[in-house]
Amino acid sequence: MKSKWGSNGFTLVEIMITLAILGILVVSFTSLFANGMIHIFTFGQKSQAIHVAQTKMENTLAGEQTLTEGQTDSTSLTIHFSSGKEITVQGKKVTVDAPYKNGSVSLTSFIPNR
Repeated sequence: MKSKWGSNGFTLVEIMITLAILGILVVSFTSLFANGMIHIFTFGQKSQAIHVAQTKMENTLAGEQTLTEGQTDSTSLTIHFSSGKEITVQGKKVTVDAPYKNGSVSLTSFIPNR
């Protein structure tokens, strides 16, 4: 049976299937971008916390900040070489923490005795 309008257009079923596929794609990409933004925001906060912890550690190592935060009184560091030799150095282990919304950043350094 011939149509009065010709056969150059799309049927309603074809249009509905196309719209359904496009809807699925739009929803998928929207959730992908939303999760990406959440991760970018979280890693930005973590980066700022790392900067704060690094500044605290630099101030501690420069002697501008007291060594009370996370410091153990005295410890030793033993370095083992592949030749079988070892070196033991006496000093202090200093740990600084910087919290952020989803956790905290912790930096640890060893300060040898002079």
